[in-house]
Amino acid sequence: MRLNNKIMLAAVLAMVSFDAGAQSVPVGSMIDGLLRREQLLGKLDSSVSLFIRPVFYPAPVTASGNADSTRTGSEVRNNIGKVTSRGKASFGLLPVAWTQQYNARAPYGWNDGPMIPARGYQTMLTGGLYASYGPLSLQLKPEYVFAENKAYEGFPIYADEFRSGVYYGMYNHLDVPERFGNGSYSKLSWGQSSIRFTVRPVSVALSNENLWWGPGQRNSLLMSNNAAGFKHLSLSTVKPVRTIIGSFEAQVIAGRLEGSGFTPPGTDMTYAGTLLYNPKNDDWRYLSGIIAVYTPKWVPGLFLGIARTFMVYHDEIGNGVADYLPFLSPLQKKNVGEEDNKGRDQQSSVYARWFFKEVGAEMYVEYGRTDHAYNLRDLTVQPAHSSAYVFGISKVLAINNAPKQHLLVNVEITEMRSTKSNVIREGGIWYVHDRVRHGYTNRGEIIGAGIGTGGGLVSAGLNWFSGLKTIGLSVERYEHNADFYYFAFDDRIPEHRWIDQSIQAFSTWDYRGLVFSAKLQAIKSNNYQWYVDPADPDQGNIKYNFHSEVGILYRF
Repeated sequence: MRLNNKIMLAAVLAMVSFDAGAQSVPVGSMIDGLLRREQLLGKLDSSVSLFIRPVFYPAPVTASGNADSTRTGSEVRNNIGKVTSRGKASFGLLPVAWTQQYNARAPYGWNDGPMIPARGYQTMLTGGLYASYGPLSLQLKPEYVFAENKAYEGFPIYADEFRSGVYYGMYNHLDVPERFGNGSYSKLSWGQSSIRFTVRPVSVALSNENLWWGPGQRNSLLMSNNAAGFKHLSLSTVKPVRTIIGSFEAQVIAGRLEGSGFTPPGTDMTYAGTLLYNPKNDDWRYLSGIIAVYTPKWVPGLFLGIARTFMVYHDEIGNGVADYLPFLSPLQKKNVGEEDNKGRDQQSSVYARWFFKEVGAEMYVEYGRTDHAYNLRDLTVQPAHSSAYVFGISKVLAINNAPKQHLLVNVEITEMRSTKSNVIREGGIWYVHDRVRHGYTNRGEIIGAGIGTGGGLVSAGLNWFSGLKTIGLSVERYEHNADFYYFAFDDRIPEHRWIDQSIQAFSTWDYRGLVFSAKLQAIKSNNYQWYVDPADPDQGNIKYNFHSEVGILYRF
């Protein structure tokens, strides 16, 4: 018995490491993109899925087994903070980053964390410190945002009573204000701060960091950095756990979502004598979720994942373990009981990513449902009901006589609109919920796909890169809330669709201790705010917009 116990203890000690706490790579940062590019080149650990972000240094950069990983690891180290170690203790300053954004006519853009949808000038400043002692680590990285938040031409709420009724019918159940107040906006938050206890390969944290789940690069259905980070507890793997059948990664979260505190326009609007605006309560929401990823040992580069989230108002949580960990409940409604009466909203997704190191290519997909099936028959008969998807491909191209320079081609498609089955059965509008009336949001922005409820995006890009340096060009077609279009316009004529077409140039460039970034985007909005002049419907409602971003990061 003692021998068996010693063998078991030795096996456990072989799996864990009591070194300094893991340091995270912020979601959406320049290093975040670098890791993915370098993995396609075969310079990073091929068992890391990148489905669960932030990733933790040094896990993805220490197991690739080639000399280039040393260079990449050095770049990661330099760009997430300069750390000095003495024995079990470490201390360092995190990079200071200053981001500026400008929207000429109307709000545009997503996946920018605490920055809000706003017209005019907006800026964000962040920096901080990192400290650790043994397995305990502290990352203090607050974020400050200021937005000019100028008035702009919003939804024509008083133009048509019926369509205003449809507008409120949807946005009474979704907290995404058209404008964050009537004046300038400022907010100081915990940003990407965390307290973490790490015993590799597992880490327990109290964190405010942004999370990203899944393989998508422009959108993620369940978790992204579109909204500000939210306070949460997490239990995560910081590196793949290897077994005889392959590798596993996972994360469990329990968090707190807040409302925006702002109202939609025209709160005094009525329809048939009834006030359209229905105020939301001010209770916070409890969000719980899990994601698990499996990498088969026999299929290198293939990653398979599944994720599930539940959201409920704090006052309606319940007192049982199953109320705090509802993602452990059966996937089929028939096995849950009175699920529809529990006042909670759930989303689920499955993922797949297959990258081919030999040719520097990948393809990936996320398929999600916002209303789980009643039983297996329901799922097989109508698999598209309440569904959405993200699909993408990327390919790295070599440049002759320039071994350290490459081109990257990427195409990604996201579709969020309701399917035809929604006509004959309820459910199926992403991020909107009858009982949880703030919807799947935090502080006024959706925490899933940034294109929002009913949105659709086709994006294609080409960029040159060498390490952190990038220069690129991309084009996008973005349809705003097709679900609103289908509900509000009985004629279904294409002239009422609100579709943006855009082209953008972007670049990142590092020089000594500085990293510069810039993006310039020109947008043509067809039928802006779904509005068409009844006197001349063929002309449409075309508006032009300009979005720009400039950033500078200083590495100590």
